[in-house]
Amino acid sequence: MRITLIILSAVALVIAVIFAILPLGTIALIPILIALLLALILKYKYSKGQKQLMPNIFLGVAILCGVIVISKSLFAEEKVVEDTQYEERIEESQEEAIEELEEIESELEELELEEDAEIEENLDTIN
Repeated sequence: MRITLIILSAVALVIAVIFAILPLGTIALIPILIALLLALILKYKYSKGQKQLMPNIFLGVAILCGVIVISKSLFAEEKVVEDTQYEERIEESQEEAIEELEEIESELEELELEEDAEIEENLDTIN
């Protein structure tokens, strides 16, 4: 029983540390609370005569991760910055696309005029 608690607590603690490092917000509190609960149960299961170093380390790391996540969620400012260079590139690409379409349209009109002239010549030669 004690070994399974140690393994479960260690796994939950590793997941809690990973979630605390990643920018997941307060969702990281779920594995932290699980690791904290398992570490408390593990501390309770250890008898008084045994060293309680491992449960204390697990508790300390879980509490530290909790403090980190809560402080990140309270003090971190989430700002959305406008990317003016990106907007300028979009406008330039739209202008280039419009220019290309106008060029294609003018070329198409020239081809249609040439085809009309050829058709008229062919009709004149037939008549």
